[in-house]
Amino acid sequence: GIPPVDGLFGAGGGVAGALVVLRSPSEPFSSDDVELLGQLGPIVGSALSAAEEHRSAVTDAERDGLTTLLNRRRLDQDLSKVTGAPVAFAMIDVDHFKRFNDVHGHQGGDDALRTVAAVLAETVRSTDVVYRYGGEEFSVLLRDTTTHEAHDVLERVREAIESTEIFAEDGRSLGQVTISVGVVATATDREPSSSLPDRADKALYDAKAGGRNRVVVGT
Repeated sequence: GIPPVDGLFGAGGGVAGALVVLRSPSEPFSSDDVELLGQLGPIVGSALSAAEEHRSAVTDAERDGLTTLLNRRRLDQDLSKVTGAPVAFAMIDVDHFKRFNDVHGHQGGDDALRTVAAVLAETVRSTDVVYRYGGEEFSVLLRDTTTHEAHDVLERVREAIESTEIFAEDGRSLGQVTISVGVVATATDREPSSSLPDRADKALYDAKAGGRNRVVVGT
């Protein structure tokens, strides 16, 4: 026979899963077996609940609270695992963000950052990874991508953000923002990926010095 299926309850009382045990009809469960399984359920449930809480904590630690993008900590981890070439990397800065904040307040600034993050995530390729680098800066890691290919991707992003209207929570239009982008790529398999952010940042500086709202490919 098959004993009743018991829910696995976590530490908070919620259902963490279901324990299903099957046995051959020729060897039915005894009452002792059923009692043992009943004792086992809460133990397994607590273990599943603890594992889920740990997974959630790790995920939260790698996400930016405002934009839900991956954060700088996760970027550093991903860059340390990058191998092979070509790998492209872009640094992105929201143009004149302080001025936008001064006009629309910090809440308006947050609305702008969330909008930029959403457009970034929607416009890059499925293989590209977007991060919030910090403040009004974002970054994109583009694997198996040359600088020419990366430029095309980031140019689409720049155009998409420039044409996207930003709205406040109450529905008021806050206008648009533009971005400046610096993008570089590894030249050889032996080039350390840790050099990419600094090189991309220099290209970003050139983009801003050149008038902003543009994509510059660095060396």
